[in-house]
Amino acid sequence: MWRPGERPASAVACSEDRISAIGSDAEIRELINKDARAIDARSGTIMPAFNDAHQPCSAG
Repeated sequence: MWRPGERPASAVACSEDRISAIGSDAEIRELINKDARAIDARSGTIMPAFNDAHQPCSAG
């Protein structure tokens, strides 16, 4: 699996709503079962979403 300092990972596996593994296409392909859904990012970057849905009130 991918470690900091290595070349960028090319695949990610998710289980439920969590990232469960990051690695090469071959490493992650081994984890796929028949019920899995594959998404091709077409060499793009995949990033987890960090949503902050609140808007602070400003005094004015």
